[in-house]
Amino acid sequence: ARVQTILRRVPAGANAARLLRFDGIEIDLDRRSVMRHGEVIELTSTEFELLALLAAAPHKVFSRDDILEKLRGRSAEDIHSRAVDILVSRLRRKLEPLDCIHTLRNAGYTFAGVRV
Repeated sequence: ARVQTILRRVPAGANAARLLRFDGIEIDLDRRSVMRHGEVIELTSTEFELLALLAAAPHKVFSRDDILEKLRGRSAEDIHSRAVDILVSRLRRKLEPLDCIHTLRNAGYTFAGVRV
């Protein structure tokens, strides 16, 4: 009876995997895997973190500084490089033919996938 009472307290979806599903792409946050049209895509840890960051808030614009800060965990004020641009470029190449990461000139990047 005690076990049943405790199990009733746990929300129904608490044990379900954390999945982000979009048209053509599925991101499993628990397994750190990405599938494009049913095919597993190999991503580096940083590429996965960037994709998860962008996909968690579709259509939200992240500046380069925001991305560096969230991925590296520290302020990006002292970094004057194209690291984010190169990372996004590599990620886009791996996600082709999907066009889900958009650049907003002078603003940053956004995930433009359509949730399923």
